[in-house]
Amino acid sequence: MSYSIYLIDPADACNQYDVGNYTSNVSPMWSHALAQSGATARLLSDLDNTLAKEVGPILSQAICHMAVHPEQYEHMEPDNGWGSFDGALLFLVRFHKRCRQYPEYRVMMSY
Repeated sequence: MSYSIYLIDPADACNQYDVGNYTSNVSPMWSHALAQSGATARLLSDLDNTLAKEVGPILSQAICHMAVHPEQYEHMEPDNGWGSFDGALLFLVRFHKRCRQYPEYRVMMSY
């Protein structure tokens, strides 16, 4: 299973940006990072149906924590090899970049 994330233009649902997808096997890493951000979101899916401009600051804090404290995350890498700390972090960075690029778009996820 994986998370697929899109940013949807609220004025025209046909206008959307595909952020990409990444395995849900790294969900414990994302949950830990989100908890460190001070946000009420504890799961990546909690950010679903939120405006990108509201998600951006949350992701920024989560990314910062992951980058500064990799030792808190590396032991969470899935035993089956599907997903990694580096991949989880890069996916959040890409997600954050697109939220900054399209702040008025709505985050939509499938998982």
